[in-house]
Amino acid sequence: HDVIFNGAREDETKRSPKGIEQAWSVEHLNKGINNNNMVMLDGIATLLKKHGEISCEIHGTTTTPEGNQADLDLANYFGLSSVRDVQRVMDNLARNRAQACLDALVKRGVPRGRLYITYKGSGGTSKVDFIPHTKSQHGRHVTEDVRTVFAKYDRDKSGDIDRYELRTALHEL
Repeated sequence: HDVIFNGAREDETKRSPKGIEQAWSVEHLNKGINNNNMVMLDGIATLLKKHGEISCEIHGTTTTPEGNQADLDLANYFGLSSVRDVQRVMDNLARNRAQACLDALVKRGVPRGRLYITYKGSGGTSKVDFIPHTKSQHGRHVTEDVRTVFAKYDRDKSGDIDRYELRTALHEL
């Protein structure tokens, strides 16, 4: 879950060429963070392409905004009230961030049919998780070696693969 986004409230986000849409761009304005984002997405794509038996849930969450009021520019972008529609604004931001990650993986050659997004605005933390699923969770047979591969990489048993686990997986592949 190490794809990092610029914050919707950040002045740098609002001044960027993309404007408020920068808040869900995988292309971070900080070059170092942007490079890390690309490495993470490249690694996840490599892993998913190597293991065609795996689908990936891309789950976006956001924090609850200060004062329980969404950023005005963000709310206006979605045509919503920053006060009355806080949950909807934050759901839209979480969805757009998950969708941006999905689009980036498709661009890297991962078949769209193996990816899906879920989201929860104001879910506690601002992040996108990449959660691998075996096809057996969707009613199809999966060999035991696939389960073993992902259990091996998910060392902290969190259910998703973080940057350090991904690095280990790619090194071993």
